[in-house]
Amino acid sequence: LGKYKYHLYIYKLFNRKQPQEMRQILSKLWNIKNLDLKDEFK
Repeated sequence: LGKYKYHLYIYKLFNRKQPQEMRQILSKLWNIKNLDLKDEFK
């Protein structure tokens, strides 16, 4: 779970700059395509 939270933290930082592009990259890197990360940071 700690590793998962770390991924979300990194995602949150990059999401401020290039949300859609980073979402695609992170989904590929961390195999979390089924997780809609943008809902985590509304």
